[in-house]
Amino acid sequence: MILTRKEKENLVINVAEASKTTRHLSQVAHISPKDIGTIIRRYTVEDSEYQGNSQSLNSRAFKMFSDGKSLVNVAIALDIGADEVLGIHNDYLRLLNLDSLMTLYRDLDDNDFNLLMYLYRQLKWEGLANRNDILNVVQMEDNLAP
Repeated sequence: MILTRKEKENLVINVAEASKTTRHLSQVAHISPKDIGTIIRRYTVEDSEYQGNSQSLNSRAFKMFSDGKSLVNVAIALDIGADEVLGIHNDYLRLLNLDSLMTLYRDLDDNDFNLLMYLYRQLKWEGLANRNDILNVVQMEDNLAP
């Protein structure tokens, strides 16, 4: 009988909880000892930290994002699809008030984004990288316009 990846992981976890050796696990599940170690590590570290039943799926994902986990790692650890993890990540950014920055990034094409980055670097190099300095430059430009 051929087992799916998820079934093999569950088998490894169940046999490991029965205090069996890695060699025994390898023979039973037909998985390399290295893969067994990865599965057990992921189960003991990620599950204990992020898989708690007391928190909602969104809360666990928010925690993982705040810990610097990538979208892919969150999707894998929480066993959720790409669309769902992207939606949760958008909510996370909104909560951090970063959604307007992401909207700007999505609205700009590569040339506009590169121009914006160039402008930002130039302002910073000129020592004009704080809000008041930028507002003063914009107001001066308005005064110069015919």
